[in-house]
Amino acid sequence: MAPLGPLMRCWYIDEENRNFIWWVEQAFRQRGLTCDMLFLNPRLQLSAVVKRQVLEGVQAVVFLNRQMQTASKISIQVFDRRGEGEASFDRKRFSPCSLP
Repeated sequence: MAPLGPLMRCWYIDEENRNFIWWVEQAFRQRGLTCDMLFLNPRLQLSAVVKRQVLEGVQAVVFLNRQMQTASKISIQVFDRRGEGEASFDRKRFSPCSLP
């Protein structure tokens, strides 16, 4: 099944500095990865958002918050597809400058 959306979705939770959001986005784009940058409404359940990404065919999600901005790190969840609508994930934390 081909992905319906981008390869990745980056969700920012707090009102991070726009330069940090741009820095993260550029780190992925420079490596040829398509990504959407979206604000996560605090009323949404995180688990529901992640499940929706799996259903939409997104391969990974990144969550950004003020604490990660301060540390210049990101949290990325890469999905391991099991079947349609099912996936397990591997969570990593690293600096966008050190992306493989």
